[in-house]
Amino acid sequence: MITHKPSGRTTTYGKVAAEAAKLDPPKDIKLKDPKDWKIAGKPLKRLDTADKVNGKQVYGIDLKFPNMLTATIRDCPVFGGRVKSFDAAKVEGMRGVKKVVPVGDTAVAVVADNFWNAKTALAALPIVWDEGPNAKVTSATIADMLKEGLDAEQAFVGNKAGDAKAALAGAAKVVEAVYSYPYQSHSPMEPMNATALYTPEKCEVWCPTQNAEAALAAIAEVSGLPVDKCDVYKRAARRRVRPARRFTDFARQAVQIAMQMPGTPVKLLWTREEDTTHGYLSPGDAMQIARRAGCGRQARRLADAHFRAVDPRLPSFRRI
Repeated sequence: MITHKPSGRTTTYGKVAAEAAKLDPPKDIKLKDPKDWKIAGKPLKRLDTADKVNGKQVYGIDLKFPNMLTATIRDCPVFGGRVKSFDAAKVEGMRGVKKVVPVGDTAVAVVADNFWNAKTALAALPIVWDEGPNAKVTSATIADMLKEGLDAEQAFVGNKAGDAKAALAGAAKVVEAVYSYPYQSHSPMEPMNATALYTPEKCEVWCPTQNAEAALAAIAEVSGLPVDKCDVYKRAARRRVRPARRFTDFARQAVQIAMQMPGTPVKLLWTREEDTTHGYLSPGDAMQIARRAGCGRQARRLADAHFRAVDPRLPSFRRI
């Protein structure tokens, strides 16, 4: 907030940012003396601690709206797979079920009056999957791929001092250690969730995220509405958040479902099984590290430089 002390007028930085960007920045700026700092370097209490302790904090999973329905989803269990068919008639008559809808070409959701009825119907829904080529991927094939990377001829060199390969080749003894670190799920206390309300004129989403900008871009893309007709309301996350919260799949899915029920708020809640299957994994997962050391005849260490790490998702996050 910007305040003009003489008049008491206030405005926000956002409202003046466009005009401020047209100005030439000053060349000589006198920095505030640290003794005059009011915020930097000072301890500040969080504003939400009390509500989190006494149970008043409203998380994404806690949201309630009039006439709201709840959906849960099953995406293809193999990344890259698709839905071949599903038989909605088998569960449409079950308790509380309002609608069974496709979500893109990879998933199916059941919308019901509460989560339990949605989950029960989804479990009974016959779905036939086209799992695609990734159905052949197993823990063993991933381990083999990582093992190949440890001895690959081409590799990114982060730091090099001397000729490690030559030193190791001439060593009387080479000692090698290989360490592996498997894929691991975040398994947050609160599975992925998002509540969406769609009309032909506006799309609103309430979701736990640290990247509302990406979520806003995603729902605008999915809904087909201009960005100024879309709103994202950030909710507190009752969990360790997914990597950088850069992923917006759950928000996209919520909008895709809500678009098939215009005017009705729909809360999408992943089951624990869905979160374990489709949650993005921590950086550095499925990593193998090899370290080799060579010794000469007088037990003098000749090389300790062959240190190699292999991660199939570097340099960026990637699903397998």
